[in-house]
Amino acid sequence: MSYKGERRSRTFLPSQILVGSFAGAIVLGSILLYLPFSATDGHTDFIDCLFTATSATCVTGLVVTGTGSHFTTSGQAIILALIQFGGIGIMTAGIFLTLLFGRSLSMKEQAIIKDTLNPLRPRRVGFVVVYTVLFTIVIESFGVALLHSPFVRYGAQRPLWTAVFHSVSAFCNAGFSTFDTNLEQLGLFPSISMVIMVLLILGGLGFFVILDAISGLKRRFTGATPKKAPLMTLHTRLALIVTVWLLLVGMLGLYALEQDHACKEMDALTGLRESLFLSASARTAGFSTFPVSNLSNASQFFLSLLMFIGACPGSTGGGIKTVTFALVVFFAAARIRGKSEVNVMNRRIPESVISKSLAITSLSILVVSLSILALLVLEKDTPASPSFMQVLFEATSAFGTVGLSTGITASLTTGGKLVIIALMFLGRLGPLTVATLVATKARTSTYSYPEEDVMVG
Repeated sequence: MSYKGERRSRTFLPSQILVGSFAGAIVLGSILLYLPFSATDGHTDFIDCLFTATSATCVTGLVVTGTGSHFTTSGQAIILALIQFGGIGIMTAGIFLTLLFGRSLSMKEQAIIKDTLNPLRPRRVGFVVVYTVLFTIVIESFGVALLHSPFVRYGAQRPLWTAVFHSVSAFCNAGFSTFDTNLEQLGLFPSISMVIMVLLILGGLGFFVILDAISGLKRRFTGATPKKAPLMTLHTRLALIVTVWLLLVGMLGLYALEQDHACKEMDALTGLRESLFLSASARTAGFSTFPVSNLSNASQFFLSLLMFIGACPGSTGGGIKTVTFALVVFFAAARIRGKSEVNVMNRRIPESVISKSLAITSLSILVVSLSILALLVLEKDTPASPSFMQVLFEATSAFGTVGLSTGITASLTTGGKLVIIALMFLGRLGPLTVATLVATKARTSTYSYPEEDVMVG
C-alpha cells in the first residue's frame, strides 16, 4: 500500500552507476567529436564519432579515421581527455574532485570506487583515490619528459603535444597515436618505443600492484616486515609473475614464429626487441611498430591469445586479466591431480574467487564467440570480405581493449562497427560488471533441490 505524497526511491548499484558513467562519457564525447571544430574538414560521420569515443573511453585504440590527420587539435584533446578519464576511471576522477573541494565520501561513493579499483587491502578510500590520480600524473609527466627529446629528433611537428598524447595514451593502455601509421615509422627510434613500452607495462600492472610492491619494499628496508614474511600480497606476486612470464613467452613465441617471416630482414637483437614490444602491446596497449597484417596466421592467433588474457586486475587494461587466467590454470591443474582445493604459494584460494574466475572466462569466451559469428554474418557480402582470422583478431582485440588490427576496422559496415563498439564497452567494464545490471540485490534461496549427477566429458 502506498500513501499520497510518498516518494519511491531506487538505490542504484555501484556497477550500474559505473556503467552509466562510462556510457555518458561516450555519448558526450561522440557529440563533441561530431561538432565541426573537431575535424579538419568540419565533418565526421556520427557512427565514426561514436566508434572513436568508445575506443578512447574504453582505452582500446581501434580507429576508423586517422587521429592525427582527420581530427584537429581540439578533436585530439577531446580524445585524450576521454582516454585519461577512461584509464583512471571516470568515477575515480569524479570522487577525486569532490575530495579536492573538501567533501567527504558517502557510503555509495566508497562502494563505487571499490568497484572501480577493487583494492585488496583495507585502506582509506580517499587515500586510494588521491594516490591513483597523483601516481598517474607523475608517471605520465615522466613519460612526457622522456619522450619530448626523441620526438624532436624524429621531427614531429609539435613534439611537446605529441609527447603528452603518447605518454597518456601509453600509460592508459589506449594505443591511440597522432601518427596515422601508429608507431610503424619509429623503427630507428627505439628510445621512443622502449619508453612507451615501459609506460604501458606500468599501466597494465595496475595501481595496487605497484603500490603494494613499493609498500612491501619500504617495509623490508625499514625492518617493519620479518625477513621470512612475504613482501607483497598473493595478488601482487601472482600479477608480477604472470606478467613477466607472458612477456617472455610472447617475445620468444613471436620471434620464433616470425623468424623467417616478418623478422627475416632483422638482426637477432632487433627482432627480439620488436617481438618484446609487440608482446607487451598485445596485452591491451595496441601500439604497433610494424603492420600486424604482415604477420603470419600463426602469429596473429598467438597474439589473439595474449589479447584475450590481457592485463592485470585493477589496471587500465582489459581482457580476462592475468590473475584470472592463472587461477583457471591452477584450478585445472588441481582437478587433474585430484585435489579439491586450489593452493598457490602456500595459500588456499577461496572457492568464491575460483568460481568468479571461471565465470569471467566462460562468459568472455561466449561473448567473443557470438561477436565473431555476428561479424562473419554482417561482413560476408562486403567488398573487403575479411577472412575468419581477421575477424577473430579484430573481435579479440576489441574485447581485450587492445587496439591492434589487421587493417579491416575502417572498412567495416555500420553493423560491424556497432558490434565492435559493444565489444569494447563490454571488454572495458568486464562481463560480470555488466551482468550485475540485471540484479538489484542478492537473493538467498530458502530451499534447495535434490542433488543428481550428470555425465560430463
